[in-house]
Amino acid sequence: MRWLGLLPLMFAATASSAPRQSNPAFLGIGFGQGPGGCTIESVTANGPAADAGIRTDDNILAFDEVPLDPKRSCDQLVAAITLHVPGDRVRIDFMRGPVHRNVTATLATRADVLQRRVGEHVGPTDLVDVDDARTHYDLDDHHKTMVVGFFDDRCLNCARVFDRIHDGLKARDRGDVFVLAVTDRGYREDLHDLRKMFTSSVALAAADSETFQALAMIEPDRAFFMVIDCKGIIRLVTPIAPDSDDLDAAVDEVLAGAEQSEHSRARR
Repeated sequence: MRWLGLLPLMFAATASSAPRQSNPAFLGIGFGQGPGGCTIESVTANGPAADAGIRTDDNILAFDEVPLDPKRSCDQLVAAITLHVPGDRVRIDFMRGPVHRNVTATLATRADVLQRRVGEHVGPTDLVDVDDARTHYDLDDHHKTMVVGFFDDRCLNCARVFDRIHDGLKARDRGDVFVLAVTDRGYREDLHDLRKMFTSSVALAAADSETFQALAMIEPDRAFFMVIDCKGIIRLVTPIAPDSDDLDAAVDEVLAGAEQSEHSRARR
């Protein structure tokens, strides 16, 4: 399945090419090329596609009134979305069973969708430390600011983003902020292979798939960072693509969010 989100997604011409931005236009769909065209396999909750009424199993026929070639409609759809910017309104024609339908969607960004979580209580979680299965992390049970990054284990360059954030916090005298990397354990019984592919020195934990998907998006070329304050309240949610042109600005945003949370804690 490929993601055609338009949050920070809608990368370049294909889902496997490196994003030039961490937070480009986003539609919020996962899809696959089927015999009848580009078939929707998942829809991001609260995303533009969901808001417009698109559902799983819908088959996209045209985007912005331009028909898609059934043999390569998914590639065309990706390319078409990347030509737009967040805020653009686009018409999407699709088949739902035997019925032809169309809707108008307003493209957003991944950050727009994820930011709806800011101010929420993160809730209890059970994350297992990859290096020591006896150690568990509960994002609702701590007394200091945390920076938690969620990443797919296919994101080979994500480790260096975690190191940059960890080092940046130390440089700002915020070394007491806990940085935690979280990935989806999937069906793994043995978690040690996760540490082999994740070269960062920060703590690494595995989440069950349900927990991971409830907290972040699954994308092979982005990590999704949260700043969680000492009360377990989400203060910032932002995506970061390690190969993006705006990497420095995205990392600075996370560092600033952590600093702001620490300042608020100090005033209490």
